[in-house]
Amino acid sequence: MTAQRQMRFRAAVSILSTAFAAALCAALALAAGCDPASPPPAWAECRLSSNWRGPNARERMMNVLSPAFPDAKAREYVEWQLSQGCDHVHVLLVNQGDGEGCGYDALADAGDKELALRRVEGIRRAGLGVVAWVVADESDAARRRVFERADEYAASLADFLPHVSYVVLGLEMDEGEGSRAQWARLADAVRRAGWTGPLATHHASHPPRYAALGEIVMDQLDPRCSAADVEASVRSLRARGLEVCGFEYSRGPDRAKAEAALAAGAFGVGNWAAADGEKPSARRHGR
Repeated sequence: MTAQRQMRFRAAVSILSTAFAAALCAALALAAGCDPASPPPAWAECRLSSNWRGPNARERMMNVLSPAFPDAKAREYVEWQLSQGCDHVHVLLVNQGDGEGCGYDALADAGDKELALRRVEGIRRAGLGVVAWVVADESDAARRRVFERADEYAASLADFLPHVSYVVLGLEMDEGEGSRAQWARLADAVRRAGWTGPLATHHASHPPRYAALGEIVMDQLDPRCSAADVEASVRSLRARGLEVCGFEYSRGPDRAKAEAALAAGAFGVGNWAAADGEKPSARRHGR
């Protein structure tokens, strides 16, 4: 791409992304004073989120930064989360193979990054917290690139850090590419890039293999689990001195399991759902 075409592309992204942020604010009737530059909510205030919708998690809220999503679609996904009573949004920054809208790298591709930053700012203008996940699973090549260029990726991540409440190193870190040493180097690189808040880890199996690399565990169980299983898992992790987000217990909204996680001591959940007949008023941060 020539320099002139790059300039035109970035200008177009800027216009479209600013429109996304403005439209999101207007659609949600937000107060004008909700400034994306204001400090993000504390990690413990990121309590309710809902990250999947449709059969077998077909619709992926975490991919809301994807350039494959038109602004209208990205806005609808954020609005839907608000309709469920959510107070924060989880976003994947590097996702080359996981689900709807995959195939982007908001830490290495300039166009992807500019769009992602604008959308993150729009989410913050909406009064929602943001949790940043560095890299998805389902693409060993993408993970290998992040590991090999950990310092570069962490330096790029630094531009997102003023907007986020906590950072998750990766999705299902114990599957596919990635040893403990590689994840540890990435964690160190994120710290060197200036991140002083909590780091989180996410695992597909128990006990969580890389929990010692962070302060928060994003808990996940087989979707066939019961509310009792959820409570037992959260209590076990809390007994180890870990902060817990009960992130994934179903492939879509599941109020009962989310409530079980909160009752057992999780500070946050990822399967939240508005109850039947409920018209939630989501707590918005920074208003």
